Order: sequence, then C-alpha cells, then structure tokens
Amino acid sequence: MVKKVKVIILLMAMSVGVFYNSIYCCASTAKKSGNNKLNDRQVAILEELKMPTDWDELDGEQRYCITSIEDMLVYLEDKYGKEFCFGAYQAADEDSNTKEELLAYAKGDSRKTDCFRVRPITSGYYDDYPKVYLWPKYCEKYNKQIKKIVGDKVFLCYPVIGTNDGKKAYHTSVRIILSYSKNYRKLGKKIYKKLISNDEVDQVELVVEERNFIEGRDFSNWDYLFDDNVRIDGFCCDKYDENFREIKWEKDQDVL
Repeated sequence: MVKKVKVIILLMAMSVGVFYNSIYCCASTAKKSGNNKLNDRQVAILEELKMPTDWDELDGEQRYCITSIEDMLVYLEDKYGKEFCFGAYQAADEDSNTKEELLAYAKGDSRKTDCFRVRPITSGYYDDYPKVYLWPKYCEKYNKQIKKIVGDKVFLCYPVIGTNDGKKAYHTSVRIILSYSKNYRKLGKKIYKKLISNDEVDQVELVVEERNFIEGRDFSNWDYLFDDNVRIDGFCCDKYDENFREIKWEKDQDVL
C-alpha cells in the first residue's frame, strides 16, 4: 500500500488569495536519482512540513518528495539564473488523478501573491513563472487605462496573464472591482471597451461594490472581494464566446 505523506499545499484562490491548509496526499513510489545527503534548503523545507530532517529517517515516499522538490527548484534556477524558494508541494495521487506539482516563488518576491506552478512533464519540467514577471507591466498598463475612465473613483484591477513565449501576454483575463456610483454601468461599459481593445485581452470581469468595502484592501484578499454576498452588480464578457461578447449585467436594473 502506498504510504501517505503529509504535505502543506498552498492554495491560490482566484489566482491571488492565498492560505495554507494541511492535507494528506499519496506520493509516487518511484525513486529519484541522487545522493542521500540533504542540503540546507531541503532541511528547512522538511522542518516546515514537520517531517524528519535526517535522510535515514525518511521513508521512500518522503525521500522522493524532498528530492523532487529540490530538482524542480534547481531546474528553475538553471533556467532563470536566480534563486527560487519553496511555496508548497502537491504529491501525485493516482486514485484522485492528482498530478505532482510544486508552487515556488523567486527570492525577494511575495509568497502570498507571487507563487507559480512547476510540474514534471515527459520532456523535463513545465513552469508558468513568466505569468509572474510579466504581471507588473500589464497591471500598470490596465490600471492607467481604467484610471483615465473612472478618475478618482476607487477600483482594484488584477490581470490573469497568459503567455506562450515568456516575453508578452496573450489570452489574458482582466478582473476589476469598481466602487459604486450612480453611473457605474456607463463606466463599466467604457472600461470593457477599452480593455478588450488590447490584443492580448480575451476576457473582462467587473464587479461593483461599496467604496468603503474596497478601500484598504489588496490582492491577498481578492477572493473575498469577489464574494457574491457583497457584490452590488457585475458582468463577465469574453471576446471569443458568442454568449458573452456583450455586457449582460447581473441585476435587471440599477441598484441602490
């Protein structure tokens, strides 16, 4: 029977809200190649996961996990020429068809908002780190476009970046939280038209909420801000989906 290995997985709600949760996952019984010495980083990760920090005390699945984590971090460092840190690890589980996956972040970045995925594939490894380092550029771009439309009204903008070459975005979704005003629907329409005109933007999702609910908040509680219980109105449009190309507000008429 495959032994269960306790790991800590970092869950990213709505691509940005982050919290920790202890779970049990089954690891593959396959062994990774390598020596039986743990480096300082591996010891620190094992301490965080509350596992033994002596190689001889680790079982086969635990050895596989900590070696695989290190292999993926080294892959990132060789590829990008900088140091990366452990965010969380999801072991493979054949019963639930769960794939092995590491969440990592670059040293100096935020563990709460800048984690990205790394996973083994047939040809080596896959990672989506470009979505992280391209994010500031496009976030600034969209914020400027929205600011010109809404003026001093409070809003938050979070783009979910897609990329296939690591140099520019494509298939990007832009999510906006806009503070309520009597003309919010007029502003929302202008925001949508402006953002969707960007070649890389496929989807725009906008939620309207009370100004005092938005002020002082940031991307770490983004999922909470999108809670249906607090939203006043909203829409989601997609340029490639014929059912969602036009704005369809959730409410039948203006509220408040």
